[in-house]
Amino acid sequence: MTISLDAADRMIDEAGRAGIQFGFIFQRRFWPAAQRIRRAIDDGKLGKITLGECQVRIGRDCKYFASDPWRGEWATEGGGVLMNQAPHSLDHVQWYMGRAVEVYGRIATLKHGDYIDIEDNAVATVVFENGALGVIQAASTYDPNFGFQVAIHGDSGATVSVWESPEGMQGFKDIWTIPGEDALHDQWNAEERDHSHFPHFHKLQIQEFLQSVAAGHHRCRRPQIARADSRHYESSRTGKPVSLV
Repeated sequence: MTISLDAADRMIDEAGRAGIQFGFIFQRRFWPAAQRIRRAIDDGKLGKITLGECQVRIGRDCKYFASDPWRGEWATEGGGVLMNQAPHSLDHVQWYMGRAVEVYGRIATLKHGDYIDIEDNAVATVVFENGALGVIQAASTYDPNFGFQVAIHGDSGATVSVWESPEGMQGFKDIWTIPGEDALHDQWNAEERDHSHFPHFHKLQIQEFLQSVAAGHHRCRRPQIARADSRHYESSRTGKPVSLV
């Protein structure tokens, strides 16, 4: 929504003062694979959530960063792989795990340093409000590109995940160990492989937003994804865990 936490907070504050609905796009929440995970958590099929994993393992090159003048600079991009490529996966893991209350992160520029000053590698541990833990790994230095994967574990012993690979392709379930549901893998893949185009899922989110406005709902809230990114950078600079509350 913006490249700084202060700007994001001002946008939220102004929307609240004006009494208007305000939102931003996370259309990957509407992927059937992503929705299945949310339902499984809500239905208690994983038991108590214990661990969330967020892995962004993608490749970028010099031509990519040179393609637009704003790429690769703190002043114009606001950050690197965390800010640009990872937000949808970070949104997924926070949507599933709940509110994050602490992050301990490190960033580094290890491959693209000759032509960017932002990070191309980032790692973090996260503590969530429900006591569960999280692990974040993000890098734009991979070849080949392994894509984006979010996995959720529970004390029932079950694990579920959504994997976006190749980039932009709807996440197909690659791990689903809920007892009695493993045979659904091929069925889900066959049903969804031909319905993976982005505009469809943007449309679903916009429809939900308009329905919320029409119903008079007012759900203005702080953008936790922006706050987590910002605090990850702060933790990396200070070398200390940072509270998100």
